[in-house]
Amino acid sequence: MYKNLNCTAIVVAGGRGTRFGGDLPKQFLQLGGIPVIGHSLQAFNACPFVDEIVIVVPSQFWDICKGLELTKPVHFTEGGETRQQSVSAGLAFVHSGLVLIHDGARPFIEIDKIETLLAVAHGGEVATLATPVTDTLKVADDNMKVAKTLHRERVFAVQTPQAFPVDIIKKAHEKKVSQAYDDCQLVELLGIKPRLIRGSTQNIKITHPIDLVIAEMILKERSL
Repeated sequence: MYKNLNCTAIVVAGGRGTRFGGDLPKQFLQLGGIPVIGHSLQAFNACPFVDEIVIVVPSQFWDICKGLELTKPVHFTEGGETRQQSVSAGLAFVHSGLVLIHDGARPFIEIDKIETLLAVAHGGEVATLATPVTDTLKVADDNMKVAKTLHRERVFAVQTPQAFPVDIIKKAHEKKVSQAYDDCQLVELLGIKPRLIRGSTQNIKITHPIDLVIAEMILKERSL
């Protein structure tokens, strides 16, 4: 692996967690004695190729993140109304090198996956973690009838982190779109095809209450 990659990890945790329910956003609920977001922050902190971390989170939760006692330089900023606005706020701290962008509600990233992503980005490409889908996927029309069936052999569920050379991701964020599902989609609008890196089925996103139960099971398994 390369040294001196000048890599910044941006962890986006500005969502309100409306699908999860409750007063506290899902990324700040307790999982194994620390907030959900703390697990990914600790992974980036432990990765030798990450130099600094930018946390995009409402200011009322900054103290929660500070309590994790991360050893690498950490910057805090508030996000915007959309994911693109939130990531753009994090990118304001980055001026060169490589960028990792990660959802704060995904607690189980692995350092070896981070390193693989960075190796691809170091070569000038964009990369994202992804896993093959196992369900049959249908596309619906406006009347909720099946318009077509996708060949699942070529369909992947995209995860984070996603890795970018900083000049590419900043240029991508100059485009304002009404709805961007992830940062790779913005890069695709530039005509760039991101590379898919096989992710882990444990790299789940906490979206619904059942996901937190599953996360507790994964954490227990990892501790064995």
